[in-house]
Amino acid sequence: MTTRSFRWMALTAALLLGLLLVGAVAADHTPDPTSVTIAGDLQSEAISGACGDWDPACAATHLTYDAIDDVWQGTFGLPAGNYNYKAALNNSWTENYGLHAQPGGDNIPLAAPGGNVKFYYDHKSHWVTDNVNSRIVVAAGDFQSALGCDPAVNSGNWQPDCLRSWLQDPDGDGTYEFVTTDIPAGDYEAKAALNEGWGENYPAGNVPFTVPNDGMQVTFRFVSASNTFTISAGHSLDNNVEYYGLGHNSHDTLYRVPFGAVTPGTEIILRFRTYHDDVESVRARVWDDVAQGQFFLNLERVAAGVSCYDDSQSAAKCDFWQTTLTPSQPTTYYYRFIITDGTATANYEDDAFRDGGWGEARANFNDWGYVIQVYDPDFTPIVWLQNAVMYQIFPDRFFNGKTANDPNTNAPRYGWPPEPLDRILRKPWNALPEGYCRFYVNPAQPCTETPRGRDYFGGDLAGVTRRLPYLKSLGVTAIYFNPVFDAASNHAYDTQDYTRIDPFFGTNTEFSQLVKAANRSGIKIILDGVFNHVSSDSKYFDRYHHFSDVGACESVSSPYRSWFTFHDQAGGPCAGPSGPNTMNYDAWFGFDSLPVLNKNVQGVRDLFYDTPNAIGRLWLRRGAAGWRLDVMGDGSFPAEFWQEFRVAVKDTNPNAPIIGELWKKFEILPKTRGDQADTAMGYRFRNAILGFFGRVDDKGFNDDGQTDQPPSLFASKLVSIREDNADASYYTMMNLMGSHDTQRILWLLTPGERNREQREFNAANLAQGKALLKLAAVVQMTTPGTPTIYYGDEIAMTGDDDPDDRRPFPWNGNNPAGDANMLAHYKLLTQLRNANRVFRQGEMTFLLTDDSARTLAYLMRSPSEAAVVAINRNSTTQTLVIDAKGRLPNAVALKDALGTLPGTITAANGVITIQLPAQSAAILMPVRGQDLVAPRTPLNLTAAAGNAEVALDWAAPSGGAASYNVYRSPVTGGGYVFIGNTTSTDYVDTTVENGREYFYVVRALDAAGNEGPACFEASATPFFPIGYTILQWPWSMSFPVRTMGSETVYGRVYVAGLTDANGDPGLILAEVGFGPNGSDPTTWTNWWPMVHNNMCGSCGNNYEYSGVMYPETPGEYDYLVRFSTNNGQTWVYGDVDGWYPDPGQSQTNDPGDMTVTPPDDTTAPAAPDNLIVTSSSPAGIGLSWDAVGGDVAFYEVLRGNTAGGPYTEIGETTGTTFTDNNVVEDTTYTYVVRAVDTSFNRSGNSNEASATAARRTVSVVFNVTVPSTTDATGRIVHIAGTLDRLDGNLPSWDPGGVELTRVDATHWTITLTGKEGTQLEYKYALGDWEHGEKGATCEEIGNRTLTLDYGLTGTQTVNDTVVNWRNVAPCGN
Repeated sequence: MTTRSFRWMALTAALLLGLLLVGAVAADHTPDPTSVTIAGDLQSEAISGACGDWDPACAATHLTYDAIDDVWQGTFGLPAGNYNYKAALNNSWTENYGLHAQPGGDNIPLAAPGGNVKFYYDHKSHWVTDNVNSRIVVAAGDFQSALGCDPAVNSGNWQPDCLRSWLQDPDGDGTYEFVTTDIPAGDYEAKAALNEGWGENYPAGNVPFTVPNDGMQVTFRFVSASNTFTISAGHSLDNNVEYYGLGHNSHDTLYRVPFGAVTPGTEIILRFRTYHDDVESVRARVWDDVAQGQFFLNLERVAAGVSCYDDSQSAAKCDFWQTTLTPSQPTTYYYRFIITDGTATANYEDDAFRDGGWGEARANFNDWGYVIQVYDPDFTPIVWLQNAVMYQIFPDRFFNGKTANDPNTNAPRYGWPPEPLDRILRKPWNALPEGYCRFYVNPAQPCTETPRGRDYFGGDLAGVTRRLPYLKSLGVTAIYFNPVFDAASNHAYDTQDYTRIDPFFGTNTEFSQLVKAANRSGIKIILDGVFNHVSSDSKYFDRYHHFSDVGACESVSSPYRSWFTFHDQAGGPCAGPSGPNTMNYDAWFGFDSLPVLNKNVQGVRDLFYDTPNAIGRLWLRRGAAGWRLDVMGDGSFPAEFWQEFRVAVKDTNPNAPIIGELWKKFEILPKTRGDQADTAMGYRFRNAILGFFGRVDDKGFNDDGQTDQPPSLFASKLVSIREDNADASYYTMMNLMGSHDTQRILWLLTPGERNREQREFNAANLAQGKALLKLAAVVQMTTPGTPTIYYGDEIAMTGDDDPDDRRPFPWNGNNPAGDANMLAHYKLLTQLRNANRVFRQGEMTFLLTDDSARTLAYLMRSPSEAAVVAINRNSTTQTLVIDAKGRLPNAVALKDALGTLPGTITAANGVITIQLPAQSAAILMPVRGQDLVAPRTPLNLTAAAGNAEVALDWAAPSGGAASYNVYRSPVTGGGYVFIGNTTSTDYVDTTVENGREYFYVVRALDAAGNEGPACFEASATPFFPIGYTILQWPWSMSFPVRTMGSETVYGRVYVAGLTDANGDPGLILAEVGFGPNGSDPTTWTNWWPMVHNNMCGSCGNNYEYSGVMYPETPGEYDYLVRFSTNNGQTWVYGDVDGWYPDPGQSQTNDPGDMTVTPPDDTTAPAAPDNLIVTSSSPAGIGLSWDAVGGDVAFYEVLRGNTAGGPYTEIGETTGTTFTDNNVVEDTTYTYVVRAVDTSFNRSGNSNEASATAARRTVSVVFNVTVPSTTDATGRIVHIAGTLDRLDGNLPSWDPGGVELTRVDATHWTITLTGKEGTQLEYKYALGDWEHGEKGATCEEIGNRTLTLDYGLTGTQTVNDTVVNWRNVAPCGN
C-alpha cells in the first residue's frame, strides 16, 4: 500500500499559545534529485566493469528522469545471479533508499534471471524497484489525461506505459495501489495493464467508476495473488483505510491540546483525522517512559463530515476522533495511532525527522511516537541564564595571560618518559593544532599527522581575566569553560585532580580572581564537569606510576580500586589478583586514556556530590555559577545519580544551572523533566541552522548530509524544540552553532571541497560562507534560548572538526584580529538582544515560510514588546509578504535594526511587505510610542442555538475593546478558524449546519489592531425545529419476554426544511422506549435506536423511522417514540394522538400500551464450557469458549478483578470469541461467560479464566551483514546498546559484552528476548568502540533504534548492514 507523507501540509488553524507555524506547502521532504544511481554489487556486471560495485557516483548506472511519467527509469543487462542494490541520490550515499522505500534502508535483493532488467525510482514515494521483484502495474483508462499523460497518444488516455497512474507496493505485501485526487468529477473506465503494455491486463472487461465530486480521492488497487483490480471513489467501510485522509499534527491545536510540554494533572486532548465514514475505529498506543510500559486509548468520533482543514483537498469531508489522557507524574509519553477498517489496519506516527507536526501513514509501524514531555511543576527557568549571552572558551586557545605557567614539555604525561608520542608539544600561537588536517579532502599538502591531545599553545585563566573587557564589549554575560581542572591533555577531559585548576591554566587563586573580575563585569562562569571518567594518568588510576597515591590500576588494594571495572587479560596494563599486568579495564568508547568510573560506588558519589566538600558543591562555593555535564547521557550513569547530583547543586546554589551534554531529542527528554538537568546544549538548534543555511554534518542526526532544507522544515524543527521542552529548558537551551566537538560554523557554511584551499583561501567561497554566517547569527540572537558563541565565531574563525576547530584565537595587541565586519555584526546583535527582552523572554511565531522563494519570517512577541525577523536565504532579491494581522497593530511602523532596509516600513491592514536583497535579513522593530499592548479577555461568553444559527453573547473586557474577532471550531479546545468581526458584544453565526456542534472563542481588538487572548470556550448545536411527531403504529402490543424483542414500532416526524426538502435523515436521531405506566418519560432508561424507513410511500412531508424494544421483565408499560435534531441534547416525544407545537398540546398524554408476558421457555441454557485465554497483552485479552447448543441467542462476557468475582458485564457477542481491549498493563483479570437464550434465560457462569495484560516475550533475531574485511581483523562482532532493557541481565552499551555468532565471512547473528514494546538503541562493534560501526563515507552514524513487536508469532527479525568499521580500512579513527 502506498505510504503518503503529510509533513509539508500547511499548519492551518494552529493557534499554538503564541507559537504558530504557517506558510507554503512543499511536496516532498527532500529536494528533487539531480541524479539517481542504481548502486550495488550488480554494477560491475551491468556495465562490464566500467564502475566498481556500490559506487553511488557511477554515471553508467544512472537512471533517466522521464518528465511525462515523473519517474526515474533505466534498463541494464545482467547475468543470471543474486544481487543487492539501492538507489543513491545526487551521486552520494548521503540520501539513499532501499527496501520498502526506507531512507538508508536495507539492500534490495534481486534474483536476476539473466537479460535486461528495468529499474524504477519515484521520488514522490521514494520507492525503488525493478520489473523482476515487482509487477509493473498501471491503471490505464479514459482518465489519464487528467493526470498529465502524453496528450499526443490517444489524447492522453488508455496508455499502459504512462507511469503517472503507476500502482506501487513499497511494503511488498503484494497489494499495489495508486491514489489520486486529480481526476475531475465524471464517469470513467479503466483496467490494470502490466509491464507497460497490453500483453497482460485485468480484468477481461473495463472497470467503470464514477467520481462524484472534484477533489474526491480515487483509489486503484491491484491484488497480485488473485489479479484482482478494483477502483473506489469516495470513502466507506470497505476493509480499506484511505491513507491520504489520515492526519495528526502535534503542532496544531486542532489535533492536540494543549501544545507542548505539560505538568502532571493536565488533561491532554489528542485528536486524529480520517475521511468521513472511512474507518471503524482509531486507537492511540501510548508508551510511558518512566513506567516503561504501554497502554491503549480508544478514540471517539467527535466531529463527522466536516472540513478536512487541508487546502489540497478542500472538497473532501473528514471525521475527527478524540481521546484524553491525564499524566499523574513527570514522564515522557510517546504516542502513535492505530486505525482499523474491518480487516485493514493502518498505523500513523511521526516521520523520520522526529520533529512532530504532520506524520506519516504506513502499513507497518516504526514506533516513531509523537512526544509529550511531562515535567515537574516546580521546574522553572533560571532567569539569569535565560537572559544571558554565553561564550564558550577552550582555555588553552583563548589568550596567554601568564607565560610563567606555560606547559613544561618535560612534565610526565602518560607514557612519557620515554614514549615520545606522549610528550607535551609546545606550539607557537599562530600555528595549527596537531592533526588539524585529519578530515581534509584533497588538501594541497597531504595530511601526515593525527591529534594526540598533547599540543599546548599557552592559553590560561589569566588570559581570560585580561580579556574580560573584550568579552563585555561583545555583550557576553556568561562564560562556559571547557574543563579547567588538572588534566593530562590540552582538552582537559582526562581529569587528574578535580580539586585544583590545571597548572598549565593557572591556580585556584587565579580562578578566584577571574570569578571576581568577571562578576564585576556582569559575567558568570560555568564549569565543565567530567564525572564519567578520569585520566588513566591520574592519582585515581595511575597506570603510569606518576603519583604517590596507589592508583586503581597499580594494586587491587588501592582505595580507588572499586571505582573502576576490570577484566582478566594476560599482558594487560593493570594489576589483578594474579599479579601485575593481568587485567584490562572499561574505558570510555575504547579510549584507554579514559577509564570509566563506576558510578554505583559510594566513593565516586562522595567525590562528586554526596559529601559537604564534594566537587559539585566545592566549585560553586568557589564562585562558579553552574555546571555543564560532559556525556551526561552515558548509559553508565545509574538512574538516581543525576537526581542526587541535582539535589546537592541546588542545595548549594538554587540558581546554579545544570546543563547536560545531550545532543539529540531523545537524549534530552529524560534528563529535562525537572529532576536532573535544567537544560541542554542546543545541538538540535544547530541542526536546524545547518539544514537551512548549509549542510547537516555527520553527528548522528536523522538528516545527516542533507543540504538546502526548505524554510518550512527549518521552522518545524524550531517549533519541535519548543514543543518538547518545558519553559525551564527551552528558554535556557544553549543555542550554539558550533563547539569544540564540531566543525566551525563558518567552515560548514562555506562551499567547496573540505580543505583550506577551498574553504579558507578561496575568497568567493569564503564570502559566501560569511554571508550565511551573518544570517545564522541573526537567528541565533533573536530566538528563545541562550545564544552561545564558540570563541572566535564572532571574528569569522574557521576550521574543520576536532582538532581544527580548536585553533588559537588571533589577537592584534589587545584587540582581536580577524573579520572586523563580522565582529561589528555580532556586537550589534548582542546589543539588540540585551536591550530587548522580547528576544529573551518572548514567544516565537512563524508568520511566513515560503519554500519556493526560500524566505521566512517570524515574530517575537511579549505583552508589550515585539520584533519581526525576516530572512531571505535565496540568491536573488525576494519580496516578502508577512501577515501579522492581530499580532501587531494594523498600521504598525517598523524600522530595520540591522540597516538592511532604509526608512520606516508601515504595515497595511496588518500585512508587512518588504523587499530583501539576496541572502540578507532584517530585524523589524516597532517605532517607539506605538500601542503594542493587546486588550484583555472578553468575559462570560455564551452560545445559544437556533435554527441554522448560533447566537453568541459576551461582556466587554476590563478596559474595553474597539471590536471583537469571533472564531469557531468543530472540536473543543483548538482548531479555531476566524469567522467574523463585530464592534458589539454579540454575534450571530448563520454559516452553520443544523445538527452539528460548534465551539466558539472571542478575542478583543483595540483601535490599533492588537488582538488579545481568547476567552473561555462556549458551544452550541444549531437544530431544525421539530414541527410534528407521532407514534404511528402499533398503538398497543402484547408479547412474551424474548430476545427478538417487541413488534416493530413506527414513528413519524416533520421538520420544516429537512423532511419536506429531502434532507439528510441522519440529521434526526430517533428512538423508541418504554417505562412504567404513568411515569415521566424523561426518567426512562430503556431506549433503543430507530432507523429511517426510506420506502415509506405514504409519509408525505414526514420521515418515518422504525425500531424494536427489548424488555426482559414481564409487566405493563407505556411506550413512546422521540426525536432530536441536536444530537440528543433535547428531545421531542411522539404519542398515539401526535404532537405539534401548539399551546396545550402534550407530547406524552397518549402513549402506546405494551404488555410483556412471562416467557414460554423458562429453562436456562447450559453454561458455556472450556473458557480459555487465547492471547493477553496490554493491547487486549482474547477469550474463546465452546458453543452451547439449543436456542442460544448470544453470550455475555463478564469480568472481575479477583477470582470468584464479583463480575461486571463488559460485552456481548453472538460468536464464541471475544477480545477485551479495555485493559491496563500488568493488571490481572478474571473472566466468565454465560449463555442467553431467546427468552432471556441466562445460564450459570462458565469456568473462570484469568489473564494478566502483560507484555509478551519477543524473540528478536538480529542478522547483520558486515564488511568482507571483518574476518581479517580477528575480532568478534558484538552488539551494544540499551540491552539492559532485555532479558538476561545484559550490559548497557558495552561494545565487548554481547557476542554474535558467525554465520559466514559477511554474516553474523544473535537471538535475544525481551518484552514487546521495549524500545532499544544499539550499535555494532568489534569488541570496543575503537572498532565501532561507521557509515558509507566513514562518517559517524546515529544509534539504531528498535521497538520490540510481538506480531503474529512472537519472533521479530531484524536485518542490519554495517558498511564500515572504525580503524578498519577504508576508515581511520
